[in-house]
Amino acid sequence: MNTGPPEEKQAGACIVTGPLAVPLGQSVDVMVTSEDVIHEWSVPALGIEVDGIPGRLNVARLDTSRPGRFMGGATKTSGKGFEAMTIEVKVMQPEAYAGWARENLEAKGCARQVRAD
Repeated sequence: MNTGPPEEKQAGACIVTGPLAVPLGQSVDVMVTSEDVIHEWSVPALGIEVDGIPGRLNVARLDTSRPGRFMGGATKTSGKGFEAMTIEVKVMQPEAYAGWARENLEAKGCARQVRAD
C-alpha cells in the first residue's frame, strides 16, 4: 500500500494505490476521486461500487463482516488499459490490522486515521 500525506488531497485523507486493508467488523468510509477520467471502484463481494469522477469526491461505506481477501476492479472502461485495473481489499482481524496499520500508515503520516476498536 502506498499512501500520501493527508494534505495532498482532502484534509484527513490518505491516498491508496495498492491493496486496501481494513479491520473486520467496522464500517469504513471509502473516498474515491479521479484526476483524469471516470473510474469505477467496485468490489462486488463486499457490496460496494462507487465512481471516481474528476473534481468530485464520492464516499461509500464499506461494511466488513467477514475476513479475507476480496478482489474487484473497473467495470466501466474509461480508456486504454483501464479494464486491467484491479482492486484488492484485505479484511483483517482488528489486532492484525492494528499492527499492519502501525507499520504501513503511521510512517506515512496517516496515523490519525488508524483505529481498530
